[in-house]
Amino acid sequence: MVLRAVTDVLAASSSAGGDGPSGLSVFLVLAGIVAFVCWVADRVKESNAEQEAVSGRRTVDDAKPRNPRDPGAVQTPAVNARDVLVDSDRARHAIRDIVTEITRVVADEARAHADAVPPPATGLCQQTRLRERKVTNNRTYWAWTSLSGSRPTSEAAGSLGDISAWAGSRSWLLSEVHPEAGRVLRETMTPLIQRFPGKVSVTHGYADDGSGLAVLPLGQWETLIEETHTALAALSTSLPALPLPEMLPLLHPPDEATLKSGETRESIEESLAKFIEHATALREAALSGSWPDEFDEWTWKLDGGVLHGFETELIRRRLDRVVEGFGALNMPADGLAQESYRLLRVAYITIALNYLTEVHGRMDKYARDSKPSTGTGTNIHIGASMYGTLVIDSRVRDIKNVLTPVTERGDDRLADAIQALTNAVAQDPDLDDNRRADLFYNVEDIAEAAAQPDDDRKLSRARLALGAVTDAAKSATMLASTVTAWQDALGKFF
Repeated sequence: MVLRAVTDVLAASSSAGGDGPSGLSVFLVLAGIVAFVCWVADRVKESNAEQEAVSGRRTVDDAKPRNPRDPGAVQTPAVNARDVLVDSDRARHAIRDIVTEITRVVADEARAHADAVPPPATGLCQQTRLRERKVTNNRTYWAWTSLSGSRPTSEAAGSLGDISAWAGSRSWLLSEVHPEAGRVLRETMTPLIQRFPGKVSVTHGYADDGSGLAVLPLGQWETLIEETHTALAALSTSLPALPLPEMLPLLHPPDEATLKSGETRESIEESLAKFIEHATALREAALSGSWPDEFDEWTWKLDGGVLHGFETELIRRRLDRVVEGFGALNMPADGLAQESYRLLRVAYITIALNYLTEVHGRMDKYARDSKPSTGTGTNIHIGASMYGTLVIDSRVRDIKNVLTPVTERGDDRLADAIQALTNAVAQDPDLDDNRRADLFYNVEDIAEAAAQPDDDRKLSRARLALGAVTDAAKSATMLASTVTAWQDALGKFF
């Protein structure tokens, strides 16, 4: 019809000669007609696009992704706690075995998630069309384009959502019980999860085809899914291959220890006996299946706070060492089955109770150590220090014993350097009691790392300890000269 109108106008102009419409008039008519045609075409295109959008939404209504599944709790094999938690040594092994089993289960889960998104990823995606944001007359809206893209199928989208939820839960759990495994999982999965557009489901601002799933240019989703599969498959083999968690040390209370000024043997001994009796009763209840709520209180301490009555820091710090990791279990671990969590807690409590029982058995000796010395004692000069010559002698012997593997492998210079640090800490008159106690602990960390140089955690702790010793040397003359004299030996190792 529009074409016929144009033809009629042109014919009239040609037949009328000079009396017909002018060329300008014809041009204006034609321009108006063309504009009208373009306007109608745009309206038709928008109408078709809207109909296609509505149709597209209808066809994908059933393809909306389901909510991610809860990854559930990691269940370790059931054990008879009374058979396992009979003493500190068995409890130490139980802790490591549980943590190892947790890591294995998480690795198996990674394999299952990898199998849920198998290559090639093209089979897990559907081609569709992109929508893009447009602005017309200051109005922003989504409009269909001719660009092709793809999005995950409903099943694949559900699997990706499950993977995202699983990675968050398990990285948190492993970080509590096996920090190295937690780090590996987190560093492997977090960059991938962050690339999931809108965490798979669309939020405002993401282009989609009406399904609620983000649509990306062809190939992007496919690449991301294949990389996710590869990462999960790698985790399934790398997690079990990690070194076993470090066994908790089997330490005993120091041979010598002194009480704080104002504390008496009777008060410490009575408080310690009451706490041991109470904690033992709670432990028995736990082993019988009646879990005490008191064990879940974040303020509950493995020594009941009694050991703070000792002047000797070592007696508390050794307890901290033998129950290292207990702090991460002050609240129920996310993603860990309740019975596994409770078995871990009771294992730590068993270790602590055995340690405290040893402390209680040495109270007579500790009381004698706390009496003012009237003899000549050791030749180490500490003036009137209440830290005690016997305690210092004990700490020097402890560190020397730790260094035995260093001397046995022939690394005499390193052993001599650490022994020199030990003597400087013991003899430097510029150090007060508290600073001396802290530095002995630092030097022991350095000695342990030298004895086990393949243990990354011990090396990391030793570097921090050496930094603390170096910092203390700024105000302690004898210690400063020792650090300077042995800087080459210590620096090369740490």
